[in-house]
Amino acid sequence: MGKNILVPIDFSIESLNTLKKMMQESTGTFNIILLHGAYMSTSITELLFYSKDKLIKELSNDEFNEAIHILKNKYDSNIESIRIDIFSGYNRAAFNNYVEANAIDEVVVATNFQYKFNNKKSFDWLPMAYKANVKIHELQIHQEMIMPEKGQLAEIFYDKMAVGQK
Repeated sequence: MGKNILVPIDFSIESLNTLKKMMQESTGTFNIILLHGAYMSTSITELLFYSKDKLIKELSNDEFNEAIHILKNKYDSNIESIRIDIFSGYNRAAFNNYVEANAIDEVVVATNFQYKFNNKKSFDWLPMAYKANVKIHELQIHQEMIMPEKGQLAEIFYDKMAVGQK
């Protein structure tokens, strides 16, 4: 049985570079949860018709989903499962409950990546993670300044090691 890993996402292909870097540097098998923070509505009507799957489909796009599929195929021997989830808690206790309920072993974070939340309901849950009862694994993602594929599906295939950079 693999380690349960939590990876923050903003539904951009760039946010998947954290997962890609972790897979390049790690051995073993993993159950991966790609987690996005989104506030719940306070409207009773909206809550009655709330669907996590519908929200994920609204926030996601075809290129992002295809990038996940490519990573899953590339690291198939290391990935037992991968899924997208939404965290909607408001405090550290809610985050600790999420970590415990999903038996999370560690949170993998890119220290030099700035998440872009394009949806007004989205929020950054990482400050809660740093205060929670969970191990944080920080990675440095080296991003090229000049890359025509930046933010596009081709970015998943880009590997600095292939062009001789470290």
